[in-house]
Amino acid sequence: MESKRKSTIQIEALHFAEPKTYNVFSQARRPQKPYGRRHCKRGCILFIVFDGKQQLPGASTSTEFDMPIIVFKYFRVKALGEGGRMLLAYGGQEFVDHRVSDQEWPTLKPTTPFGQLPVLEVDGKQYAQSMAIYRYLGRRFGLAGDDVEEEYLIDQAVEFYNELRLKASAVYHESDKIIKAKMHDDLMKNYYPFMLKKLDDVMSENNGYLAAGKLTWADFLFAGMYDCLKMVLKLPDLDVRYPSFKNLHRRVLSLPGVDEYCKKAPHSEF
Repeated sequence: MESKRKSTIQIEALHFAEPKTYNVFSQARRPQKPYGRRHCKRGCILFIVFDGKQQLPGASTSTEFDMPIIVFKYFRVKALGEGGRMLLAYGGQEFVDHRVSDQEWPTLKPTTPFGQLPVLEVDGKQYAQSMAIYRYLGRRFGLAGDDVEEEYLIDQAVEFYNELRLKASAVYHESDKIIKAKMHDDLMKNYYPFMLKKLDDVMSENNGYLAAGKLTWADFLFAGMYDCLKMVLKLPDLDVRYPSFKNLHRRVLSLPGVDEYCKKAPHSEF
């Protein structure tokens, strides 16, 4: 049975200088199966009414769609948010890309589950914690492994990658310049060579991917954070040292849906 649904979402629009209120209208029906890439590619229509005028991504007269209203909230950078945006694009899911400004964050922060971003909002219900969001979207779009062993291999690769990322991030955010320099020098000598070589080995063993020998949600995490990783590692020549990293980055960005999203997304260095 079909039912009408109306939601009002307060976001900062990408093309406006100040916050605007969007009225999102839809006429939805309950999906007959968990939504996935092929299922949601058809008729995923999001009606946005702005100042009384209908704004519709992609011309269509249909008012029926099989997906809930999605809002992805993250800061105006790639970092931990870009992979989630790309997962939604790859899955064919229409979503509101809410890029939170520094001015907006103090007001928005208390309304999030844990005072952090990213947040994935589904029909008004908020989901938090970046890895949980990635895993959730991976399952939705058939990118979370075919069995428990593959699920484990994906988690294993992600945890290994996150160890590297968090070590580098700790140095990047260190405010004391002397301590920062010492931390960086130590990691360059005693940590990064092993970790980066091991990460390269993992990709070589998995057909250029991070796990299970195929595309998974872990690859979206890696690709979305790649520019940020190079920045925090302070290794601008990472592409040259480890071509497999750049190859995976390019492979994900060239995927159907992701390619279109990246061409339209606001520019961000990292």
